[in-house]
Amino acid sequence: MEQILINRADGSIIPIQSKRTATTITSAQQRITLLGADTVNITVESAYGQDYRIGDTIAVFGRIYKLNRLPRVNKTGNFLFSYELEFEGIQYDLTRATYDLTIDTTSNQLQDVQSDALTGDLKRFADVIIANISRIFPNAWQIGEYPETIADKTLVFGESDNCLSVLQRLCTEFNTEFEIEQINGINTIHFRKSGQIFPFVFEFGKGKGIYHLDRQNVSSANIVTRLKVYGATKNISMKYRAQRLCLPAKSKGQSYIEKQQAVEHYGIWENIKYFEDIYPRRTGSITALGDSVLQFVDDTMFDLNEKEPDGVTTKYLLPGVSAKIHFNTGNLAGYEFEVHSFDSASKMFTLVRLTDDRGDVFPNESSAAFQFNIGDEYKLLDIALPQSYIDAAEQELEEKGNEYYDQNCQPKVQYGLSISDSFLKKLTGAGTTGNIINVGDYIPVNDSDIGIDKSIRVNSFTRDLLSEYKYELTISDTVTTGIINRIISDLTDISNIVDYNDLRDPAKARSNWRTGQELLNMVFDPEGNYYGDKISPSIVDTMALWVGAKSMQFGLSETKFEPNYDGDVNQIRVTGGTLTHYTINEAEAVSWNLADNTTIFDYDKPYYIYAKCDRCSNAGSVIFSTEQIKVEQDVNFYHFWIGVVSSVDVELNVRFVALSYGFTMINGRWIKTGVITSSDGNNYFDLDGNSFRLGNNTNSLDFNVSQADTLTLKGDLNIIGSAKIANWLFNNDKIYSEQTTQDNTPKASLDGLSGSINLAADIEVYDPSGERQDTKQTLQMDSNYAIRVIADVDGLGATINSQGIFVNKAGMQAVSSATGFQYISALIANATGNLEASAFTNSAILSGVIGLCNNTNDNPAPAYGGIFFKLLANGLFLGTRRITSSYTMLETDTYISCTNTSAITISLFQTPYTGMTVLIKRVNSAIVTISGNGKNIWTNTSVNQINIAAQGNTAILVYDGQYWNYNNLGV
Repeated sequence: MEQILINRADGSIIPIQSKRTATTITSAQQRITLLGADTVNITVESAYGQDYRIGDTIAVFGRIYKLNRLPRVNKTGNFLFSYELEFEGIQYDLTRATYDLTIDTTSNQLQDVQSDALTGDLKRFADVIIANISRIFPNAWQIGEYPETIADKTLVFGESDNCLSVLQRLCTEFNTEFEIEQINGINTIHFRKSGQIFPFVFEFGKGKGIYHLDRQNVSSANIVTRLKVYGATKNISMKYRAQRLCLPAKSKGQSYIEKQQAVEHYGIWENIKYFEDIYPRRTGSITALGDSVLQFVDDTMFDLNEKEPDGVTTKYLLPGVSAKIHFNTGNLAGYEFEVHSFDSASKMFTLVRLTDDRGDVFPNESSAAFQFNIGDEYKLLDIALPQSYIDAAEQELEEKGNEYYDQNCQPKVQYGLSISDSFLKKLTGAGTTGNIINVGDYIPVNDSDIGIDKSIRVNSFTRDLLSEYKYELTISDTVTTGIINRIISDLTDISNIVDYNDLRDPAKARSNWRTGQELLNMVFDPEGNYYGDKISPSIVDTMALWVGAKSMQFGLSETKFEPNYDGDVNQIRVTGGTLTHYTINEAEAVSWNLADNTTIFDYDKPYYIYAKCDRCSNAGSVIFSTEQIKVEQDVNFYHFWIGVVSSVDVELNVRFVALSYGFTMINGRWIKTGVITSSDGNNYFDLDGNSFRLGNNTNSLDFNVSQADTLTLKGDLNIIGSAKIANWLFNNDKIYSEQTTQDNTPKASLDGLSGSINLAADIEVYDPSGERQDTKQTLQMDSNYAIRVIADVDGLGATINSQGIFVNKAGMQAVSSATGFQYISALIANATGNLEASAFTNSAILSGVIGLCNNTNDNPAPAYGGIFFKLLANGLFLGTRRITSSYTMLETDTYISCTNTSAITISLFQTPYTGMTVLIKRVNSAIVTISGNGKNIWTNTSVNQINIAAQGNTAILVYDGQYWNYNNLGV
């Protein structure tokens, strides 16, 4: 690197090396280890003392490094200072945040505030990482790619866990790796196996000045050539051929993988591998909720109650075992419930309520945070599944078994790889610097001495920043996490498989080229005037037009160019993919695997983009050069011209990529080409890539652009006239459902202008004789007024708005018809609960309806919890209080039982309502005095207090708006 610049928080930029201050970089190395260290170590010498601060950052080959500790300083003379600086990668910021599971951190009420354990999938644990690190770096971290994990895990965490240690632990627990992508100040954590398969093959011991491969360690400790493979015991019934899942069409004894080539080379080495996360399973989804918090519907569910042909034996339910529902997503994710019942007709599950160790109940009737919802996904456990699910699980087991076998059927090897600077420099273009090899990359290795022919991962590398193509690589079958010193097993991904995703059919592409050439050769001038004066500088009038050189007839698959990467106009990232050339070999199409790289441009100039492809192998790379290179100019490599990277646009301050490979054929009524695009690039049809985009940044329509394999509309959709989308009709600015009621009213309609929604259904209601009759019921939701429900039979219904609920017709049966009673009501509250009398210090009740009212006016009118005309009380219960000492009544008191043994005074409510009624009983012989508390009591005259006459008597007082009217009820 020509210069390393320090960026400070105040925006200042300081060069580390400076002639003005006599400061020199004596060494600078970048060290990266897979799942481990990521540092840049720089040694600086200066004649003067230097100022380095915690938080200083540098950019090295597209990665940001930060000074988290002050440097070591040595003063070896009056004018000689030496500084050892260690800049750390962005992942070390994660060590600054603890992994906290408290409610305040996760905003998830299901988590125990004791902060010790969490149950969930990989995404759930990762979300907690982001919640924690966001306390320190708001809006700077996010989750990117992650695998869908099969089974939830319960992990316990301690007070010493930080977000980085947990991130590495998750890679162990879920058998994955992480990669942090830095773009425009946002750090995205991807859970994926990083790295490319480097397209060049290296042979043990081979040198010739290009490279040297040194075998450092060979171990046969874990070699496997006969692998017994089994899945889990879950969802395996007695009808299955074994207690564990086996390979397809194999008994338990035959459930092994053995490949002849490995056995011939190493003999038989047996081992057993249990894949506990593979079992017959079905992931369901809640499509509707039931009447209880314990009930939900999955309308895609098979009949869980289905019987065998004998009509007795259950097909899927296991004898003596309760089926269980395990929620994967939603408020109850990670929780497991027994199934109480399943209704075959409605496909409704009813669960058994769960009470945890602290007494919390799930699902919880009083808290929506502890209930499942529509869309929540679940798994069924402890059942037998239909054969199709068993077949799918066996197939998955076979795939995983073969993958594990291929990773372990050869000795584990570690190599040291030395590559000459000139070899790597050839893989870049003039005026650029490239990141050629990264940790996680797979290096193809051929070691015939021990039968090794596979791709081995780059475990770590050290790169000299002062000689940027000087690498020291360690490539190994095993990976360790250096930061928390934890061995990671089963990360031996050594397969050498290139996935040609969505690669265009080479035969078809070559056919297009040949037929186009044939047509071009056969074109003639039927009118005798097309090849004369019709061709001029101002006009071309011909029968056919062919554009595109023979050397540019190739296709790119999975190749991606990202100019201005991480906001830097002089940086571009390339995902190599595959180049397939259709014409370079007349006999057949030829393919090259292109290496990934990140390239730094040294000049503000346009660059040519070339695919540099080895003439003797299928290895290649994408390079950028300021020079014009002809396709066969190099005797060892083809240089296929892909396109151009522009210089930096002076107005937009960005670079653009323009691709020029392929051909265009224009003939008569058709055009054959790859991409049709507008001049500004906003609108295009990528015919090769199966995508298009029309519109601008505000309003657009695209396919396979915003989201893979998806048609996406951005902005407003204005339908002129009428149209139909799925089961919805669009007409006159309204949306109607295609389904209608018996009188052809749409079952649903939306009026965007008036802001109203109408829902209609055919229902039954009671007629005056108590019989049921058919009618149409309409639910009207109007944003300006209310929600109204109207029945066509009489035009009466109910209204709900912000002021209250109004119902003007009784039509619902309140009790079961089996009781023999017909109680028809407009409003019904039928509450069922489970509440102990000791709850809430003996002040616990259940109620179907509670009416509360409070008038806050300075001159208040009476406020009642409820008003009823013609009240029928099937059972009357009064607000009762038992007292032994003097007491002032509340407005909620109705009946007072005085069990005092000495004289007491009962003060009536100070501000009574007209009609307020109170009953006070003197139980014992001790005197009970009733005080009007500011209001007089009327007996046969007006007094301010009275005594209850005798033991056993009850005073009845009714307030008439001026006096408390008193009557005495004897024993």
